[in-house]
Amino acid sequence: MDRAGRVYLFYATAEPGQQLWGLASGYSMEFWTPKRLRIWPAGLPAGERKHFALRWVLHTLHLFSHRHYGALIVRHRGKLVHYAGVRPKYWRFPFMAPADIQIGDTWTDPEHRGKGIARYVVQEIVKTFGMPGRRFWYVVEATNTPSIKVTESTGMTMVAKGGWTRSPNLWPSSSLSIHELCAVPDANSMTRNGTRLSEIAAPEFRARLDNARPVQRQPHENHRPPPPSSVGS
Repeated sequence: MDRAGRVYLFYATAEPGQQLWGLASGYSMEFWTPKRLRIWPAGLPAGERKHFALRWVLHTLHLFSHRHYGALIVRHRGKLVHYAGVRPKYWRFPFMAPADIQIGDTWTDPEHRGKGIARYVVQEIVKTFGMPGRRFWYVVEATNTPSIKVTESTGMTMVAKGGWTRSPNLWPSSSLSIHELCAVPDANSMTRNGTRLSEIAAPEFRARLDNARPVQRQPHENHRPPPPSSVGS
């Protein structure tokens, strides 16, 4: 699929959001890790397996920047209905620091969308794998409004815009690159774990944050966060 010209939004955080989400009755979560002959989780739809096959190769050949590769899996009465990848840095994502994690790809069974699963899983990944100096990234296409709403509801901050660019030294591969930085509100304020918001950006462009051309964020119409007692979406 040709992704040239598409705009992607880069969200980042160093800690879980303040709102805590849960799973509805009948759902369970597990963390899946690869093994020599275990390339993807049991019950994964055939159309989603190619993503895991590529990452299994990268993990097996030690091409990721660290060993925290895997996926959070959600099942409903035993059936796999959602996954979210936990991906370390490799050459296609130069904006990440070596210790960082990117959340994605993600998938939810159409019959189980809108039930708070994706929001809960993002929260759990950040809680489980958080450590000093680590940032969590979530990159989403600018036209994917439902995914953007989920991301922002977890407390992640949009820090940049970008897109796929051809890598001249890795033909025919391409890399997801940052083209424009956001003006992060209160960039010098401290988060709860002592990380400055201005430090959420990876080292490659952190020093340029203050001089970046601001990205104007448009609020989503009719978007209101659910009450604390509800299940996230």
